[in-house]
Amino acid sequence: MKTLSFTFSIILFISFFSTLNAQNGTSNTLEALISTENLAIINKHTPPHLQISNTGQIVQNTARGSTYLLDSIHEFDWNDLNSNWEMFLRQKMITYSPEGYLLEQERQIRNSVTGIFETIGYTYYTYNNADGSSYQELNLNWNGVAWDTLSIINVEINNADYLTLYEAYLYDLTTSEWIPGLKIEHTYNNLDQMTSHKQYGTSPTNTWLIGYFGSYTYNSNSQLESFTAHYDWNVTTNRWEYMDRDSFFFDTNNDLTLKKNYDWDEINLVWILEFQTFITVDANDNIIHENAQALDDNQIWVNVGKVARIFNASNQETRLVRERWDPSSSQWLLASKIEHTYNNNGDETLFEIFSRENGAWESDIQNITIYDVNGQLSQMESVSYDSNGNVLSGYYAIDYFYSLHTVTTNTQTIQDQSIKVYPNPTTGIVQVDLPLDFSQGQVMIFDMQGKLLKSESYQNNTIDFSIFNNGLYLLQFINEEKRYTLKIIKN
Repeated sequence: MKTLSFTFSIILFISFFSTLNAQNGTSNTLEALISTENLAIINKHTPPHLQISNTGQIVQNTARGSTYLLDSIHEFDWNDLNSNWEMFLRQKMITYSPEGYLLEQERQIRNSVTGIFETIGYTYYTYNNADGSSYQELNLNWNGVAWDTLSIINVEINNADYLTLYEAYLYDLTTSEWIPGLKIEHTYNNLDQMTSHKQYGTSPTNTWLIGYFGSYTYNSNSQLESFTAHYDWNVTTNRWEYMDRDSFFFDTNNDLTLKKNYDWDEINLVWILEFQTFITVDANDNIIHENAQALDDNQIWVNVGKVARIFNASNQETRLVRERWDPSSSQWLLASKIEHTYNNNGDETLFEIFSRENGAWESDIQNITIYDVNGQLSQMESVSYDSNGNVLSGYYAIDYFYSLHTVTTNTQTIQDQSIKVYPNPTTGIVQVDLPLDFSQGQVMIFDMQGKLLKSESYQNNTIDFSIFNNGLYLLQFINEEKRYTLKIIKN
C-alpha cells in the first residue's frame, strides 16, 4: 500500500495544480502556491498520457497537416567511474495513427553482452471514439519466456481536454484476474474549474475503496475560495479519519492576500487554524512575496518561512529565494534558491537549485533542456554537484527524436465501437460481433512480430485461440472495402 499511497500524493499535487492553473484572472497567483519542488515531482512521476500543460490540461495533438511527432526516446545512465553518461541503454519507439494519436510504445533495452536492443515491453492504445477523448492503455512486459499482461488503464477526457476518469487494473498472474489498482475521478463546473477530486485504491476484497476526496469552492469572481482534503475513509465508522482545509482571501482589488490552513478537530467537530501565509502579488497577479506563520503552543503566531520571487516580462518565474526563521537569533536566514533561464520562445532551458552553505550559494541540481530548430524538445539532462562544485552524479539524460507526419482527420484507425470481441483476455474461444455490412472477408491472426499465424475465410462469429501460446495477438478482418484490427490477449 505504500506505493499506492505515494501515487495518491502525486495525483493530489496534480489535481491541485491543475485546478489552480484553471482559475480565471488568478492563474499565475495561485500556481505559485505549489512549490517548484512539488511540480518537479509531478513531472517525474506522472504517467506520459497524463502529462499536463502549463494550463493544467491534458496535452493532446490536434494539429492538422504536416507536423513533427515524437517517434523515439533514448535514455542514458550515469557512469560513476568515469563521471560521464553511458551510451544510451534504453529506448522507446512510438507509433501514431493518421490522426496523430498514440497507438503503440515499444520499450527496448540494450543487451550488455551483444550490444543489441531487445524488446522488453509494449504499451498499446485503443480509442473508443474519433476525438480520442476516451481510450484504453494496455501494458505488456516480456518475462524472458512469454509476454505478461501488466495493466489496463481506462482514460476519459472532457471537451476542455481535462481528465475526468483514470482507471487502472493490474493483472494477477497467479489467479489470472484483473485487480483494481488506482482510480481517479474529477468533476468540473461550467467554467471548467475542478469541483471534486476522488481517488480509489484496492480494498481487501479486491474492489474499489475510496481513499481520498478533495472538494473545491469558488467565490463570485470565480476565484478559488477553499480547498478541503479528506483522507483515509474508515469503512467501519463510515467517516474520514483526517481532514484539512486551505482558505484563500482576496482584497477589494480581487488580489490574493492571505491563505489559511485548518485541521479538523474530530473531538470538538470544529476547524482549528494552524498556519497562515501573507501574500503579495504584482500587477500581473504573480505572487512575489509569501510570509508563512504558525501558531505555537501559547497560541502566538511565529514566523516559519519566507519566499520571494522575480518574474520576467512574460510573467515567467526567473528566481525564487526561500528564507527560514531562526528563533535563536530572531532573524531570517537564507535557505535555498531556484533559478530559471528561458530561450526567446519562452521555453525553459536551465533549471537550477542552490543551497546556502558558509554564506554562499552552492549549486546542488542542474536541469538542462535543449530544443531543436523546430522548437521541439531535443535533450534533457539532470546532474547534481558536491560541495566543491564537481559533478556528483547524473539523475537522467534523455534524447528525443521526431519525424514529420501528415496528420489527417481520417478516423479509420479509431476503433469502431460496433465491433465486439469477448472474452478478452481469453483462454480459448472468442465471440466476434462485426458490423452487419461486413461480409465475405478474411480473418487473419498475427503475433506481435508481424508473423501471420492463421488465415481463413470469415464464416462464423467464433474464433479458437486455444491452439496458440499465451501472449498478445493481432486479429484482423478484411474485405474489399474495410479493414478492422483488434488486439487479443491469450492467457
